[in-house]
Amino acid sequence: MNFLKPGLFLTAVTLWLWTSGQGPVAEGIADSLRKDAGMVKRSDIMEIDIESPRKARIHRKYVYTILNSTGDRYADIGTFYDKFNDLADVTAILYDANGKVIKKIRKNDMEDWSMAGSGILMTDSRIRFYHFSWRSYPYSVSFEEEKQLNGLFNLPDWRPQPSPDIAVESSSLVIRVPAGYPLRYKQYHYPGQPEMAEQKGGTTYTWEMHDRPASNPEPFAPAWFRMETSVRLAPGEFEEAGYKGRLYSWADLGKFIGGLYRGRDELPAEARANVHQLTDGLKDDKEKIAVLYRYLQQNTHYVGIELGIGGWQPFDATYVYHKRYGDCKALANYMVALLKEAGIRAWNVLIQAGQAAPAIDTGFACNQFNHAIAVAIAGSDSIWLECTSQLLPPGYLGSFTADRDALLLNDDGGRIVHTPVYGWKENRFDRTVRGTISDNGSLQASMQTGYRGLEQDALQAEIDRLPGSELTRQR
Repeated sequence: MNFLKPGLFLTAVTLWLWTSGQGPVAEGIADSLRKDAGMVKRSDIMEIDIESPRKARIHRKYVYTILNSTGDRYADIGTFYDKFNDLADVTAILYDANGKVIKKIRKNDMEDWSMAGSGILMTDSRIRFYHFSWRSYPYSVSFEEEKQLNGLFNLPDWRPQPSPDIAVESSSLVIRVPAGYPLRYKQYHYPGQPEMAEQKGGTTYTWEMHDRPASNPEPFAPAWFRMETSVRLAPGEFEEAGYKGRLYSWADLGKFIGGLYRGRDELPAEARANVHQLTDGLKDDKEKIAVLYRYLQQNTHYVGIELGIGGWQPFDATYVYHKRYGDCKALANYMVALLKEAGIRAWNVLIQAGQAAPAIDTGFACNQFNHAIAVAIAGSDSIWLECTSQLLPPGYLGSFTADRDALLLNDDGGRIVHTPVYGWKENRFDRTVRGTISDNGSLQASMQTGYRGLEQDALQAEIDRLPGSELTRQR
């Protein structure tokens, strides 16, 4: 069966769904698409019209049929917006198994949630959300939205089958760009190339997927994101909040981010004096790094405030010194400023954080990062610093950011580096039990357990979280 085929993106199914007098009905779904599926994508079309390096319009319309309770989560309607993603309009419709309309909603009917929380105190990122409460299977939902992008630094990915329990009848990505615009893309598990059509004033790119059944992943199979079909997009030229950039290489990305950081590493006189008071008497660079890292940990704490371009541009070092807080990039930038004042080479580093985070694709330069750390150089050693932690020792990253590629921001823009790998020598779990058995058969024993490296991460996190009374309480 040919699961993927370029061609007319308005398939017969799409035309039927939107031109007939009724909504989607489940009888039209092939048996091959019902197997192992919680939801079937009847049609999903995302159209992106790029107007200039700083303006684009996104139109998306989909129709999902929910077959059973495992697919109910796909009936939740949600869409993101912020300063750079202007949500113009949203509509959604709930249908029963026969295509009868049960409920219609518009943008103002949806809940409006802030994305603050989970460490973010303040942000202008928000979500419009609506939950359809309908459990008579099968049922269908349609969704349509229109967005205006005010900056092209982040373009959406196309993931037609984002989970193995989804079957796909039809899914399409259509991108229209002005003549000569340098659209960049990378395909994953997509055979062939997109259909391209040259038209007056521009070019249209089309990717399609049809008749892809759901799957039942085998135990110990690779993560789904490593196997699914997808297309990643990036602009060649873009503008974000008045800052212009290019995105043909990692050095280009580093130069753009470096422009956002420029001039924000200046320390006030009082902070510079503190640095010299702490480090001038020390001869070893590793000791200087450790002293300044402890100074950072004792005098600042993490607070996420990300408004507008502040999602990528840090508070300046003077602000962090006086206010004693910042988000990850602000604290890392402040740490680098302290180190440089002490004569230590140091850089900011962008990274994809999270224990289960997917590895970045180093072969395709684009925004793939969600966190910032710092690295300092002492002789031939790199000392990695997690600046949002008030407890980690200098040089230790833990499972949150260890063993992955990252973008180091330097004077040439940026280059890919790899964070420390903790192997079997560093990660140890040792347990010793000593006991004696008395004549009557009773056992007296003592147990000593040692944790090192990544083995101690979760336990140390609990120790750091619990109050002293809980740590000493007898269990």
